[in-house]
Amino acid sequence: MQILKRALHILAHFYMVASLHTGLAVVALYVVAQAHLGQSWSPERAVSIGAGTVVAYNGLRYGALLWKQKSSPLFWMIRALMLVLLLLWGILVYSQKNIPIWSWILGMAAVALYPWLRRWGVLKIFWVSGVVTFTTVFLGSSVPVEQTRLHAVAWIHFVYICALMLPFEIYDSAHDPAELRTLPQRIGIPWTKRFGYFLGVVFVVLVFLNHDLHKSWAAISIAVLTVGAIYKTQPHQSKTFTAFWVEALPMVWAGLMYGFGGLD
Repeated sequence: MQILKRALHILAHFYMVASLHTGLAVVALYVVAQAHLGQSWSPERAVSIGAGTVVAYNGLRYGALLWKQKSSPLFWMIRALMLVLLLLWGILVYSQKNIPIWSWILGMAAVALYPWLRRWGVLKIFWVSGVVTFTTVFLGSSVPVEQTRLHAVAWIHFVYICALMLPFEIYDSAHDPAELRTLPQRIGIPWTKRFGYFLGVVFVVLVFLNHDLHKSWAAISIAVLTVGAIYKTQPHQSKTFTAFWVEALPMVWAGLMYGFGGLD
């Protein structure tokens, strides 16, 4: 029993530090986006988006440290995972002929620019939200979609991801250098939370404007949970709250969509 518990602990730790949780969260956003677009989600595209997210996020998260920690078994495992996922991502992207290569290049360039844009801390929320929206809505769409609907769904997801980012910004505000001038550092935590509540309302309104009852009920539910997470977040609480529970909210949204009959 002790061996099993130890093995489960190691797997759970690796799941978090290797950013697999983040990858699944972005895949969940892709699944929900396809439901909003009236399309069925593609397993191949879901895997390519998840693999690309893990590789890109680990590259940004660890940077040069990933390759300097040569003696760490954990970093060897993360390196091996990234190489496998990068190969898988390349194969899947090559096989998806209906996505222009320039779209993938644009997405990778946006990720590569992040460390430079991070110096302007207030831009982080909007830049990350834009990149994730581009990946899950525009790159995720497998068939042509009417442009008005495509842009409407993109705005829904952009606003939601902006709100979802706020708990991370609030937690990081106590650890980020003051010169970054992130949103909580600029306007304070109470006003950052009020901004999050406002985004929650805008998100629900945008979903209602798409006239889909199943998706609207799921949106109301996830908006309440996300606003509750924003309200609950404090700078000095356990990192597990944001790193695991808040980041799991997109998966909860996908589950709610399925429960309310909004997913195929």
